Amino acid sequence: MIRLQYILRIFRYKLLSRKFFFYVFFVGFSFWLFLNPLKQISNITGYGISPWGYPLLLSNVFFAVLFLGSAVYVFSDIPDCGKESMFHYIRLGRIKWGIVQLITIVFLALIITLLSFLVSVVTLLPNIVWEKNWGRIYYTIALTDASSQYELLFLSPYKILSHYKAIEALLMTIGMVFLVLTFLGVAMFSISIFFSNSIAIIFGEIFAISPLVVDNISQKTPIVQFFSPASWIGISNIGYEYNWDCPTMGYIIFVLCILIGIFSVMSLLKIKKKGIY
Repeated sequence: MIRLQYILRIFRYKLLSRKFFFYVFFVGFSFWLFLNPLKQISNITGYGISPWGYPLLLSNVFFAVLFLGSAVYVFSDIPDCGKESMFHYIRLGRIKWGIVQLITIVFLALIITLLSFLVSVVTLLPNIVWEKNWGRIYYTIALTDASSQYELLFLSPYKILSHYKAIEALLMTIGMVFLVLTFLGVAMFSISIFFSNSIAIIFGEIFAISPLVVDNISQKTPIVQFFSPASWIGISNIGYEYNWDCPTMGYIIFVLCILIGIFSVMSLLKIKKKGIY
């Protein structure tokens, strides 16, 4: 059995590190930069802002690049080869150490996902209005020129507002972000094991900017969206009935779970065979 204390110790070390604090600051600033203009619209119109802007923001390709790039920064030191990690490596053995690292990645992905949603809500205070629908502000942005008038950095895609209920879109986005971040972390871990940490970071940065590239290419070649996991954090890139140019939710979950499984098994087999120290 893998002792829970080792997992908690590593997880606590990650969350209390200077790197994670810097990540929280950067994410907070990014959300403020994109969402603060909404408060101006709210103050002028007198409408409150519903707390469900997270799915709309993650569907913005420029914000997606910033968001994924910051996640790469968090995962950039996995596996940690410091003294603390070496101690765990010796105490647990190769395979158990690798499993602990993978579990840590999953928990980090979950924390990043939930924390980013929480930050998106806090950023809108005190203009938040707690309602289960999208609210007037997002419809105003979608149906008028308010985005250009108030210099918003993101749009409110009407196809999301019309096709999904607010809470449904939120839960879908949280699920997709969690799976995509888990894949990113596990893939970077595996690349670090097989090659080096530097190559893993290069992969991560290419992964982070891929939504921008795919967004331009997909206008003429929609099929590329089926091969771009980074683009799947935005539900505007998820297909539904009568919209088969994008991968469906089932396809995305299946592919991500398979890829996460493959990279995890490959990493453990490599660690078992040769180790890392």
